Amino acid sequence: MKTLLSVTACLLAALSACSSAEPEYYTLSSVAGHLYTDKTVMVKVRRPVIPLTLDRPEMVSKNGEFRIHEHENRLWSEPLDTMIERILADDLRTRLNRSTVVTESSGISIKAAYILDVDIQQFGTDENGNAILQAQGLMRRQNEKDIALPVMLHGPRATPGEPMAKALSILLGEFADNAASALNH
Repeated sequence: MKTLLSVTACLLAALSACSSAEPEYYTLSSVAGHLYTDKTVMVKVRRPVIPLTLDRPEMVSKNGEFRIHEHENRLWSEPLDTMIERILADDLRTRLNRSTVVTESSGISIKAAYILDVDIQQFGTDENGNAILQAQGLMRRQNEKDIALPVMLHGPRATPGEPMAKALSILLGEFADNAASALNH
């Protein structure tokens, strides 16, 4: 009987050691930027395309040239593509304060003079642990030439969790600065 209790106690201890930590949820936030008030325009931000390696709830960092690491207990609070779409629109609203900026998923139907398409290639940390945003943006304008917005933005070292969410929010704000600036030319 004593042996059975000892074995049971050992099994329970082993099972509790295997349980993972509580997940932590993170979101991106809009950041302040330069104010562009030269124009009043209507802009629609379309949902960005993101690579399948990022299309998951977990934060992802790069571990070397050919490896990524999923941080199983550090999760995004919503799907990454819709969160980037929402924050990019918020960032543009603060920079184009006289303009109307909506998202594709908002359900608001406007005849936008500008449509922003974004293809995200990298969004996380690089092999050195620094925040990175690499994307191809295209500002489409009715009856005018499209404006290409390629970016490769680097931020500070960012560990998974709040530091990564903050650093990536800042990089999205820099991308919004580029897009707002392009509208003023």
